[in-house]
Amino acid sequence: MEIILIIVVFWVVGKILKGVFGGFSKSDYRRDQ
Repeated sequence: MEIILIIVVFWVVGKILKGVFGGFSKSDYRRDQ
């Protein structure tokens, strides 16, 4: 049960980080052009 919980937590954190960094890279890309 703990392993499933850890996997879910890592998946959620990964999605949040991807969204945050994806937003940053998109805004930086637009600013550079």
